[in-house]
Amino acid sequence: MTDFFVAKAGTVIKLASSDKVAEAVVSIDSLNGSGKSVIITSIAMDSQTSVQFSPTIGGPEYLYVFGERLSDTQVTFALYSNAGCDEGGDHGVTDFLNYYDNNKVTADKATPITIAYLGQTIKGFLIGCRVSTQTGSDGLPISTGTLTLKTYRE
Repeated sequence: MTDFFVAKAGTVIKLASSDKVAEAVVSIDSLNGSGKSVIITSIAMDSQTSVQFSPTIGGPEYLYVFGERLSDTQVTFALYSNAGCDEGGDHGVTDFLNYYDNNKVTADKATPITIAYLGQTIKGFLIGCRVSTQTGSDGLPISTGTLTLKTYRE
């Protein structure tokens, strides 16, 4: 078993392939294994039906239901270096931005991405991303990334 958090703050440890910590709760097409430089830290999904309320003068309100709208979903990641802090090399920010560039909706391509989330299959269209880097308490940079999708459940 690998010991976590035994080194000084800000260091990165590399797990051997046999050191399986836990099954993934969330996975996204090819991003999880894109160089092992991203870790999914949260997912938030809003759902809403498409409805219209029509009042009448002095009478009942009518409700028209048109089905389920595409949901707004955001998936947030921790982004770190593939090679370790002192060794240089690719960084998770590079992998993350490349994933966005290769999978976003464009005029030529609108291929849905599959998200596996707690036994549910969610499909969605990648419409935005955000990368943020701030300095941690130890003075080292901490990067996070968020993908924004319009999703639907199958």
